[in-house]
Amino acid sequence: MKIHGLSRRLLLQLAAAGATSAMLPSLFAKKARAADPTFPTRIVFVYNMGTVREFYNPIATVGNPAPTETSFELGPIHDALRPFKNDLVLTRGISMASQGADPTDADNAHIRGGTHALTAASRLTSSLAGGPSIDQTIAKAINAPAPVTRYPSWDLDFTNAPDGEGGASYIAAGQVNDRLYDAKGVLGKFPTDLGQQSDAEKAAIAARIARQQASLDLALGEYGNIKARLSKADKLKLEQHAQTIRDLRAQMQLGVSAACQPPNAALQADVTTFDHSPVSNASQTERGAWVKLGWDVQARLAVAALACDLTRVQVLHLPGYGSIDHVFGYQAADYGNGLSHTDTHDLAHKCSGKDQYGGYGALWSVPAAQELIKQLDIAQANMFADLLSYLKAVPRGDGGTLLDSTVVVYCGQIANGYHETDDLPWILAGSANGYFRTGRFLQYAKGTAHNDLYVSLANAMGVNITSFGNPAVCKGPLSNLR
Repeated sequence: MKIHGLSRRLLLQLAAAGATSAMLPSLFAKKARAADPTFPTRIVFVYNMGTVREFYNPIATVGNPAPTETSFELGPIHDALRPFKNDLVLTRGISMASQGADPTDADNAHIRGGTHALTAASRLTSSLAGGPSIDQTIAKAINAPAPVTRYPSWDLDFTNAPDGEGGASYIAAGQVNDRLYDAKGVLGKFPTDLGQQSDAEKAAIAARIARQQASLDLALGEYGNIKARLSKADKLKLEQHAQTIRDLRAQMQLGVSAACQPPNAALQADVTTFDHSPVSNASQTERGAWVKLGWDVQARLAVAALACDLTRVQVLHLPGYGSIDHVFGYQAADYGNGLSHTDTHDLAHKCSGKDQYGGYGALWSVPAAQELIKQLDIAQANMFADLLSYLKAVPRGDGGTLLDSTVVVYCGQIANGYHETDDLPWILAGSANGYFRTGRFLQYAKGTAHNDLYVSLANAMGVNITSFGNPAVCKGPLSNLR
């Protein structure tokens, strides 16, 4: 039987090869490679809900009138980040210039920022971004022409439901990257054979891999035999499938980083605990503990994957409105007197500081309301600090840590409660193997395109691009980062 010039045998072989990918995580023997002397660079995007600039802004050191690039103190919401001050680059002035240049209106203000936050390109439609996001651009580039990690990237979001706000990570224009919402599923992506097998077990695994590689080789061989007879369209489709198979074959050979420490029993137990959502009548304390555990499990699994070199590119979503509320004890019913609002989302709008027109949120002048929104910002910053502490706890082998080999980008879809997308309160943590000079506060001209930041991040990951997103607003690598 032949279908459009393709033999049934080839189709069956290709289908079998595709099914193989679902089994890959349990098939890799630990072929511990010597640690790469250059320590591969990793990148993580921590996606937050924005913040109040007045709380974010670094402050002057004693005796100085204003903060400078190297002389500053962290602002009031960043106490948990103080141990990492020398690992940080705090920024002002960076903006989503691509959003200002976008001719297509968005369905709402959150989609407006969400479709540009990581893509920096004009929208395809009123609800979808018009290009690949920077995480996917980097993941694709570093895994070409052959994979260097088993998973090109991870997009983890354990404590939120799908938001429909324009995505964050995009594989291509209009194609939202799938998030991983299931902690148990992510745990299952870790190889089960990290050096724990007997010699007989290792031999069996090696034999299984050899058989599957042989099956892939047969499929590729048959493709080579018939490709001359295919139409141009069929040849293109099959070549794409064949390249996927080549990638799978290469992934089978990828070893586990020598620094890999698989999820231990405590983390596995926490994954199981988190897997059981609080009952409907759970107390706020119980719900808050569950949300914090969700972020903690997400962060620890993410760091374990980076340490094992399963992936070098990640997007991690912080708990959003409705989830993070429980972490700092927010209860709308407690704040009715003089604090007219419906929920923390509404509170964030009404407690915003000075906007681009000089106005302030309706509740900005109310101390109790201001303290509430500050607690939300502190909760976000504390979770960010937890991730940095986990990265810094992984030794690199030369006296450095995994944080030194990573750049973590604290970013999001909006700057503040007004849904503004300029003067973004974004932070870099980690030097990306010394590529960035940290311990600084960089103040750029308002309107500096975040496209330029993304060019610099790609370059730090070894991706040699000079433009990203909308070329009309991109000027190349961001100045003064190195």
